[in-house]
Amino acid sequence: GTIQGNVTVERYIPARRAYRFMSAPTTGGTIYSNWQESAPATDPVGFGTDITGAGGTANGFDASGSNNASLYTHNNLTATWQAVTSTTGTNLNAGDPYRIFVRGDRTVNQASNSAPATNTILRSTGALTTGNVSVFNLNPAAGGFSLVGNPYQATVNMEEVLNDDDAFNLNSNFYYVWDPTLNSRGAYVTVNLESNTPSNLSSDANKYLQPNQAFFVQTQAIGPAGFTFKEEHKYSGAGTATPNLYKTTDSEPVVLNLALYSDANFVSGGPAADGLVVRFADSYSNEVDAFDAVKPVNQDENVGLLNNGTTLSFESRAMPLNGETLTLANTAYRGTAYTYKVTTGNFGNVTAYLNDAFLGTSTQLQNNAETLYNFNVLAEEPASSAANRFTVVFQATPLFTGTVTTQNAVVYPNPSTGGSFTVKLPAEGAATVNIYNQLGQRVANTASVSGNIIAVQPQTTLAAGIYLVEVNAGDNVYTQKLIVNN
Repeated sequence: GTIQGNVTVERYIPARRAYRFMSAPTTGGTIYSNWQESAPATDPVGFGTDITGAGGTANGFDASGSNNASLYTHNNLTATWQAVTSTTGTNLNAGDPYRIFVRGDRTVNQASNSAPATNTILRSTGALTTGNVSVFNLNPAAGGFSLVGNPYQATVNMEEVLNDDDAFNLNSNFYYVWDPTLNSRGAYVTVNLESNTPSNLSSDANKYLQPNQAFFVQTQAIGPAGFTFKEEHKYSGAGTATPNLYKTTDSEPVVLNLALYSDANFVSGGPAADGLVVRFADSYSNEVDAFDAVKPVNQDENVGLLNNGTTLSFESRAMPLNGETLTLANTAYRGTAYTYKVTTGNFGNVTAYLNDAFLGTSTQLQNNAETLYNFNVLAEEPASSAANRFTVVFQATPLFTGTVTTQNAVVYPNPSTGGSFTVKLPAEGAATVNIYNQLGQRVANTASVSGNIIAVQPQTTLAAGIYLVEVNAGDNVYTQKLIVNN
């Protein structure tokens, strides 16, 4: 079939002040006449968005106090972001990718950072794109990233796109999207196309590229790279289909998933700030290769795996050996209290431990289970925010005997003002809480209480400093560091 004439496409954007990576499926008009609704005297409720930039209204942008840019293109040849210089002079073409800061519809007071976001619909009108669309303006550097937009008003299977015979010199195992629902302002997510899994398990990102969505691909080796969108790459099934979870190998890979949460998000059930995935199988190599994904850098919190100077969001490795160490890379902390949620498979003859160099602790990561680890970043302690503070170490024999001490209780608020605070346990039961100062002296305790939420009220207000909160719950002992700021 064919479609003739102009078509108006509407893309719903839920209320959240965040960047989006977007493209249009239509060719016609300018950014001003489409996404800005031609800036009418009375802004329509629920449609369009304000776009700001240098020169203000003279260049088609919406008036603002600073004229800071909110719309960017990506120069793939130089791997740099470039602010759009005019919305009245920039045509909106199908597949052209943009990074756009969406505050909400055009009624939002964009001069105020505290103005609440609203739902909005971005409309574009023009001719729909059908047929083959070839993309060749990609970064020619080995490992270089290129931003590309979906040219179709259709969901596209990116595994089929990047594994097509017409695709060349690209890593066909991964592609990269921006998820605006994560972190404070959004975060990059690496999608493993073989397993159809995201690096951050709080994300719904998958191999099915959405209409109006832009994304990054990575050049494999130095030289030209390219691919072609084709009609047969369009995904016509209902929903997103049940994916195959893992690459087919001589043995099923063992997986380690690590998610980094702010304590506030973890307690409230919010999304992880960032995450990583490590897959282990005898068919994989410990060297960085095409089965490993380089980690893009977020504006906010980052966690990745460091391998020979390269930070990865996905790594595929051989089965771990006794004494093997994986170094985590954590950067750009915006808060002070965090939780790791680590889930693992069965590593066979070795056991994994999370080592904290700042506290000097080692916490066993339970096989085929979830382990929570709480930690704090202190402004007065640079070692607490060191990028290489945490490592995962594999041991052939357990490091502990008797009862294993784990850190999977959440203490909040943390930092505290020295008065009451709350401890959340992973399960209900009778428990007592002891509070120790840095000299190891017990300064407060509670009577035995039941439940998994314990309200702690020290007999006297705690002085400013660092304390250890110890929770005894049956056979388990949970410990957590508490910071008191008066």
